Amino acid sequence: MSSCKRCRPDGTQYIKAPAMLYGDTSSWNHFVNTGEKGPLNQIQDLLLRQETGEQDVSAIFQYISH
Repeated sequence: MSSCKRCRPDGTQYIKAPAMLYGDTSSWNHFVNTGEKGPLNQIQDLLLRQETGEQDVSAIFQYISH
């Protein structure tokens, strides 16, 4: 997985987005699925959080609209 300036080489984000712009996904928070103990299991979205035990979802981009 390629990483951005806010990510470690393994793809995990360690710096949250300073501002989220709707049309710019590089400004959204993103999480890789590393299992039930990983950062994806800590998000508020229950539907996506339930996917941490499966390998169907490898990563997500999160835009918070409110």
